[in-house]
Amino acid sequence: MSGPDGAVTRPIGLDYSAVMMIGAARSADLEMLAEILPRVEAAIVNPADEEQPTNCGDE
Repeated sequence: MSGPDGAVTRPIGLDYSAVMMIGAARSADLEMLAEILPRVEAAIVNPADEEQPTNCGDE
């Protein structure tokens, strides 16, 4: 993404505490949530190359 010089145009990280608080309020499995959060963050912050096809299980 492009933007003005020096502007951050991509997210740099997720607020894990907010996600965990929502998970606790919804009685989610917090251990599982804490385990998958880094993977979710990596997928959001560093998306796959758009030219590379992704397998979403639809094949």
